[in-house]
Amino acid sequence: MSRNGGFEVGDRSTRTLHDSRLIRAYQVAGLGAVVAWDAIVDASWAQGERVTLEEALLDLPFRVKVAAVRAALTEFGLLDSEGRIREESWATWFLPVYQRREDHREAARRYARKAIAVRWQNRQQVDDKSMTS
Repeated sequence: MSRNGGFEVGDRSTRTLHDSRLIRAYQVAGLGAVVAWDAIVDASWAQGERVTLEEALLDLPFRVKVAAVRAALTEFGLLDSEGRIREESWATWFLPVYQRREDHREAARRYARKAIAVRWQNRQQVDDKSMTS
């Protein structure tokens, strides 16, 4: 897990390859549509925000016909007009996971504050005993 808004591991469906929208995009634009969809989902999780298809494909070693793939993924409702994962989809995937992580971080901070307070209190008790002895 990174410390920015992104994640090294995305919380995603194991049924991606069965999504009818992706299958239709594949039928129109070929395997590049599947590669591009995987790339944009991974890159968006890694960045913690919706990235464009072009940004997601930038460093990949695969050749993808970007215009045809983007058109197909947009036509079948996987991407918005800016070439990003649709905001509604992103919100249902990413925001609950992000909130769980933030809740966990806050719980860890509360635990740390409590542990420090207990240690401080124990130390004060030891110091008080040594003063009265």
